[in-house]
Amino acid sequence: STSGRWGDDRQQVTAAVAYRGIGDQDLTYPYTDPDTGQQDEGTRSNRLENSNLLFKYSVQPTAATRLYANTYLLKLDADELPALGRAIANQSFLKDQDHSQMNSETGLLKLGVEHQISASNLLTVSGFGWQNSSQFFGDFRTTPIQIISDEVRDESRYGLQILDRYRFSDRAHLALGYEYNESTMDKHKTTLVHASGAVLKNKFRNPDTGYTRKLDSLIIDGRAPLPWDTLEL
Repeated sequence: STSGRWGDDRQQVTAAVAYRGIGDQDLTYPYTDPDTGQQDEGTRSNRLENSNLLFKYSVQPTAATRLYANTYLLKLDADELPALGRAIANQSFLKDQDHSQMNSETGLLKLGVEHQISASNLLTVSGFGWQNSSQFFGDFRTTPIQIISDEVRDESRYGLQILDRYRFSDRAHLALGYEYNESTMDKHKTTLVHASGAVLKNKFRNPDTGYTRKLDSLIIDGRAPLPWDTLEL
């Protein structure tokens, strides 16, 4: 990994890049053979590759105002993770092939502004956007369901926060605000292929595709000393 930072009296820039790779870990796991009832062991590589990119920028156009932007990117590839285990009829039908694969890409962008209205009053407005694309693959042909499953998901989230903070003293604070969050399952498709080669579902559009959840919140947070000097509310 590597990172760097640059700045002056008005601007700050931070950038970081990281990569982590974990090779074949040859992890063993126990299972009961559903055909013989005997205890046995299988292995998983549990191989992981993780790449990250971070970029942050802030600028102060005036002494009382700061603007900032943060970007974060993440890519994850995983091979031979746990799959079904004993999820079907409490049996280890996959035996020594209880493996699954996953790929995921995530991006986050956050923008914000802070404005010092007065020495005791700070107004913050921020918004973010988050997107994730992931794929899950599993070969379950040796189980009673006898399928290969390929699942793709695209999800997104967006949010806005307005927060007005007041500082009356070192022990007395008040924050008032509003927050909005929205999350959507943009795409959720599944392809199922039977052990015989027959395509059961070809990029089937799952029912939760397009589902959106919206949440509005009011924020009230405060702290103040009580007449007794040792207590606070």
